[in-house]
Amino acid sequence: MTRHSEAATPEPDLSEIAEDWRWCVDQRDSRVYTRIKNNINRRTCWWPGQTDDGRRWSKRGNDKDVFPWPGAADTRVHLVDLYVKSDAAMLMTVWRRNKIVVQGTEVDDSRRASKMTQLLRWLRYTQMREYPSESRLLANYFLERGAAVQGLWWTTETESPESQATLEQDGQAQETETSQGQATDPEPSTAGSSLDQEILAAIREAGAAPDRATAIAKMAKRIQGLVDDRDAERNRRLELERAGQAKPQGQQDSAPAQAGPIVHPKLATLDAEIQTIQAGLRTIRANRDGYTAKNEDGSDGRSFTADELEEIRVENEARLAELSAERRMTQREIEQEEQTQRETATAEAQRQYPWINQRDSQEYQLAISELRQLGPVAQQLKNSPQFALIVGR
Repeated sequence: MTRHSEAATPEPDLSEIAEDWRWCVDQRDSRVYTRIKNNINRRTCWWPGQTDDGRRWSKRGNDKDVFPWPGAADTRVHLVDLYVKSDAAMLMTVWRRNKIVVQGTEVDDSRRASKMTQLLRWLRYTQMREYPSESRLLANYFLERGAAVQGLWWTTETESPESQATLEQDGQAQETETSQGQATDPEPSTAGSSLDQEILAAIREAGAAPDRATAIAKMAKRIQGLVDDRDAERNRRLELERAGQAKPQGQQDSAPAQAGPIVHPKLATLDAEIQTIQAGLRTIRANRDGYTAKNEDGSDGRSFTADELEEIRVENEARLAELSAERRMTQREIEQEEQTQRETATAEAQRQYPWINQRDSQEYQLAISELRQLGPVAQQLKNSPQFALIVGR
């Protein structure tokens, strides 16, 4: 695609490409190119006259040309780079939190939209493994130069293996496949078959080759299996919650109260990944010249050179900055959510239990005495957004 035409052609027009390249070269002295170059120089802390030792020296032997004196520090402060990395980490946090959702235009489109949503998520999270790294580069280019463009290209590979088969082997293979299908699924699900057909039809409409029908059917069946597992897990959790609520008070399991910090599950997941990356960075800093990993049996595993360790360090530091920004955002969201729940619970408690703010009332004194008997658990209850309702009950 060139600036002359926006329509893609089977063969590139070399004359137009050459003309576009000359046009770009001619724009080197334009204000846009100058601003981009200045932005890059400010981020990388580059300016004319820099020396290897980071000090100011005269190149012509005239010390009067050096200000304020020869050998003065020519310090490079990477402040712009720090801001760009911080904003890029925030953009990557927003990018990871976005949700792919397909919405139908009619009532009957809801089922098909749900299946297409699963398909697009499968494509993004399993087939586009370079997407996160490319998006990180996109964020850096955008923040550094003011504009960035990202394109998506798919590589199509066609394989035609040669194999010899006889009619007897083909018949035996069909009988084996049929017997295995009957053993694993004695009662085929109509919904699953309908799901496969819907996804197959949707992908064929998008232009997929017919020879990939088998692979697409397996993918659809796997997606349906994941959905079924999720629904089963949710139903099991709901049944356990109902059983716990229906259990008589006298049969409740009595366990000693354990006082300890309660960490939100989202924060716990982020903290675990942050600690893992920090441990890896400590290992890299202690073995800058090279490192050999150990297998579970104690034998030597893969060896990493100094250059490979440096690449891993840069990538992990960028990931650590993203996780830190995501944790701060998650912490703020959790605090805001808990504050809203606390205000709602306090208002409801004041409506149901007017004595909640009357410290001299008998009900208030009774509730406080019961809290004191709980010991360390009382502090955890005080941190709960539903504390006011708990005291009232």
